[in-house]
Amino acid sequence: MAPLLIFAGSTGVQAEISQVPLFLTVEVEPNIVFVIDDSGSMHFETLPDEVSMDTFGGLEWWHRGVFYMFPPADRIYGGDTDYWRSSTYRGFNLHNIPGFGATDRWAAFFRSHHNNAMYYNPQTRYLPWVSADGTPWPDADPGAAYHNPADTDKGSRNLTANNWQYGCWINPAANNWTSNWGLCSSESRSFYPATYFNYQGGDVNEASSYERIEIKAGNGPFIGGPKRTDCADPDACTYEEEIQNFANWYTYHRSRILTSRGGIGRAFAAQGEDIRVGYGTINAGSSYLDSEASPGTMVRGVRSFSGTDREEFFSLLYERDIPLSGTPLRRALDDVGQYYTREDARGPWNTTPGATGGSNLACRNSYTVLMTDGYWNVGNEHAARHSSRRANVDDQNGPSILNPVPLAENFQYTPEPPYQDDWSDTLADVAMYYWNRDLCPNISNRVPTSVFNEAYWQSMVTFGVGLGVSGTLDQKTDLGSLKSGDLDWPDPTTDATPRGAKIDDLWHASLNSRGDFFSAMDPEIFSEKLGGLLASLVDRKTGTAAAIATNSTRLIDNTLIYQARFDSETWSGQILAYNINSDGSVGEVEWDTHDSGKVPAHGDRSIFTWNGTDGVPFTVAGWDNLSSVQRTDLRAGGSDDQGKDRLNWLRGDQSMENDQEGGYLRPREHILGDIVNSDPLIVGAPDFQYQDLPAGTPGRDTYKSFRIDNAARTRLLYIGGNDGMLHAFDANTGVEQFAYVPAAASSAGLANLSDPDYVHRYYVDGSPSVGDAYLNDSWKTILIGTMGGGGRSVFALDVTDPDTFDESNVLWEFSHPDMGYAIGKPVLARLQNGQWAVLFGNGYGGDSHRAQLFIVDAQSGELIRRIDTGAGSAGDPNGLSVPALLTDAHRTVTTAYAGDLHGNLWKFDLNDELASDWDIPFVTNPGAVRRPLFTARDNSGQMQPITAPLELGAHPEGGVMVYFGTGKYFEVGDNIVGANPPVQSFYGIWDNDSRITETDRSSLVSQTILAEGVLHDSSDDQLRAVSQNSVDYNANPSPQRGWFIDLVSPVAGLQGERVVSAPVLRRGRVIFSTLIPLADPCSAGGTSWLMELDAVMGSRLDESVFDVNDDTEIDDDDKITIIVDGTTMTVAASGIQSQVGIIKTPAVIEAGDLEYKYFGGSEGGIAVIREKGGDADELGRRSWRQLR
Repeated sequence: MAPLLIFAGSTGVQAEISQVPLFLTVEVEPNIVFVIDDSGSMHFETLPDEVSMDTFGGLEWWHRGVFYMFPPADRIYGGDTDYWRSSTYRGFNLHNIPGFGATDRWAAFFRSHHNNAMYYNPQTRYLPWVSADGTPWPDADPGAAYHNPADTDKGSRNLTANNWQYGCWINPAANNWTSNWGLCSSESRSFYPATYFNYQGGDVNEASSYERIEIKAGNGPFIGGPKRTDCADPDACTYEEEIQNFANWYTYHRSRILTSRGGIGRAFAAQGEDIRVGYGTINAGSSYLDSEASPGTMVRGVRSFSGTDREEFFSLLYERDIPLSGTPLRRALDDVGQYYTREDARGPWNTTPGATGGSNLACRNSYTVLMTDGYWNVGNEHAARHSSRRANVDDQNGPSILNPVPLAENFQYTPEPPYQDDWSDTLADVAMYYWNRDLCPNISNRVPTSVFNEAYWQSMVTFGVGLGVSGTLDQKTDLGSLKSGDLDWPDPTTDATPRGAKIDDLWHASLNSRGDFFSAMDPEIFSEKLGGLLASLVDRKTGTAAAIATNSTRLIDNTLIYQARFDSETWSGQILAYNINSDGSVGEVEWDTHDSGKVPAHGDRSIFTWNGTDGVPFTVAGWDNLSSVQRTDLRAGGSDDQGKDRLNWLRGDQSMENDQEGGYLRPREHILGDIVNSDPLIVGAPDFQYQDLPAGTPGRDTYKSFRIDNAARTRLLYIGGNDGMLHAFDANTGVEQFAYVPAAASSAGLANLSDPDYVHRYYVDGSPSVGDAYLNDSWKTILIGTMGGGGRSVFALDVTDPDTFDESNVLWEFSHPDMGYAIGKPVLARLQNGQWAVLFGNGYGGDSHRAQLFIVDAQSGELIRRIDTGAGSAGDPNGLSVPALLTDAHRTVTTAYAGDLHGNLWKFDLNDELASDWDIPFVTNPGAVRRPLFTARDNSGQMQPITAPLELGAHPEGGVMVYFGTGKYFEVGDNIVGANPPVQSFYGIWDNDSRITETDRSSLVSQTILAEGVLHDSSDDQLRAVSQNSVDYNANPSPQRGWFIDLVSPVAGLQGERVVSAPVLRRGRVIFSTLIPLADPCSAGGTSWLMELDAVMGSRLDESVFDVNDDTEIDDDDKITIIVDGTTMTVAASGIQSQVGIIKTPAVIEAGDLEYKYFGGSEGGIAVIREKGGDADELGRRSWRQLR
């Protein structure tokens, strides 16, 4: 028979596609211990400290500082005494209070928000605190505004009338050289409390630079600003509106502790019940916690954030005393770290913390949020409680941490920038100590990793939160230098160094533990950032649903594999290139798209699009060349200027992100958007063997020279991203070369990506494919892409010379009403009429609801032929998956095969020069009802959807073997396994040019999974054994037509197991991975089995495939023992369960007598299986390796 040459593509999905990866929907609530600064400085009504201390030449001594704006009530926030009264120095139990006079520079300076971030800002709307359920507390009463809303017994102030109060009022003429006795005068004064000063420009130390505003009925209107949504006219607030806002500020936001409690409460109230929260204070924790002794700091262990537990958190937050104490941040963080080492039944890792009856979960992330308004205190009394945590931990090798994946490397921290420094006994050392070691050695290491945090072990991640504090380093500009080692961390360990070094140390602590740090002066920004941080901790997860790609099919020097990942917190994407070691193991990262310069600056990027008729640059300069649909989408109901802002944002411009001055678009840490279902594609030198085309075929005689001319072509990696682009990266360096924005992305709402309230959806989520074609009298390399679940279109790019790619290389973009979401890879091929065409199934969600095959001209994008199967209706929608193509000896297509949602396996006869004669060969009446080659049904007659790609192979009796699995895993709800899930199967169907008419599978041989579990004395691996029934392909008069295996566990029964990725034929074996969705919160959304069966019979192999006993030899010692119907048997294993979550089709690299299979796991890692190459009975060693 003629050689069998095969092309195949990728996965199809249902019309109601889940717009987030399904394996992310099973969550484990993270632990969050919130530690609030309860030092005495939290009483202060000034911010930052420098304002209080350095005014008018520098108030060098604390007793000369200004900390209160009003004479405070006695012990207003509880505790034994008030903080920083001047009695120690002056003999008076009073505070230094600035006056209210219009010409008083002390009054002007401190009662202006321009200088004192704690004071009233007329541009800000001040809201009351909120309860646990988000219900706001009452507005403050301007005539009786409470000093402390949580303790109304402390009294109130009438803000609408003159007050008469005794205090130590600062003398207007006082300065740093004024004597202690002359700084303030102890007397009673009359003042109008609802007063603030607006800075007008000039010397901030002069009263003439300010305008005094008294909020009185006759002084309105009062100028607010766009944030004053409480005012009917924000630019002209009424007296009633303004005095109410001032009263809310006074009662709920006047001091550091008041505004912190308000911001923290509002941030936590916005969270759902999918977190577990504990509470601590840096000075006043409990000595006994959840039935165990506690060193302090912790007030309450983690609890579910619902019901009375939620309410108790708010009570602790609002009502606990603020004592007269310092800022022992190092000791506090150490105490929380010790709490996270608890493995007992009431500890933080248990499902019922604080109570017995639960169990420890191995996959729970744990965080500490450490909030402070100041600089930590030096001295051993404020340090970590043990010398091991006071060492220079980040400059020492950490302990080795067991990796749970067999044969995987353990983790050990080794000092490197930006983590290491020269200083001991720092906050960063404490944070590193609790991150770089396994806090719970008796709990398995199954913690999900992320792009931020590689820790798969139980550890503590620290987030630093500052209120109005800043360090000596700039987070945005200095991080790169810290990472490169060009900049060192300053010494925070003495009071002689700049105090800002201690805030740098808080940032350093956050980096060491793979957390983050922010500081905010503005109460509103403080609350917003804290709320965003808390929300992100629920979603701080990395995964991959993409397959692995390689730059070579053989293991040679510089062989790389490529993995695409995503982060569901920020919906950013990442591509990693790994070196492959000589033993096939995965080596170091060669490049990472997160590294600086991999995505060029927005003005330097080459990005193109299709405007409906032509390719055009996707630039602001080319705004008028975009289609009206594209411009309307980008405007999003606004102006052209706003549309151009969004276009620049999509290009990577971050200047209009809402964390920038005047910005209003979604902020991003990384420009590259998430990559979920798009598999990376490597395109280098062409080699499609088209010199074998029939003699006289145009292009046949020039293909060899085309290959030679392009042998050194720049190798690029192409991949779709849900930032609305297909990206092209240099496969050797990782630098983006160009990108393409499909026109259909605008129909999907491309502008939504820039919305701060963006809800994730797919855009360019399909996997690209590539091929060579002879077009317009020359050979071209054509890339074909789809939007997958993001849109209903297919596009073509000329990537023959990627170094010169521009808008002229955008060939076409195709859509059609009957085309749905084309998830699989289109296939480029030569047809019998000599045309070069792109073939693809119509996918899911087309207007006709029927399964159809599309054949489109590769040069023009015009439709050549659309073959409608007739299967499907509005009431029973259908769609066709990606086709597999059969070619003849001359590499010309003769037949296409594809499956549909109704379980039909369709055969399309394309072996004719007339396109009008291409059709389905099986019809009830000519031109009438078309029939499939086979319909997949389970034993009860229920149809089994075919959404995965097919694989084709030669049959020993002639004809074609078609291999495929059934099931789907992209529709909303596909991850939910009910009480009685449908049976899915894997099939090997023999096409001998006649259709299989039986509906009960009677013409097929059934194989079964006979055994499953730990089936070898020397291995803990979960293994499977399959039956070994024979298929009689020569039976007379009715030969059997193939085989099937139902995916039913002999132990667990029906689990919803299915096949949704492409099978592979290797050395007489059919290799496929299955998928089992799991509700187990530690399962990365599910698990998979890698199955290897005899391709012709579907039975187990005679010889072992896996090195079950890990002795590096494949022999009879690797066989497993099973019992079938009471009979003990020793057989070869047929499958092994994944230990890295859900896996897809492997990438395979050959190395002499060995071959290596590489899988991406749903938890973000890479699995490797090593086998011996050669004949089917020369099968090699199995090894798994996980990269975190």
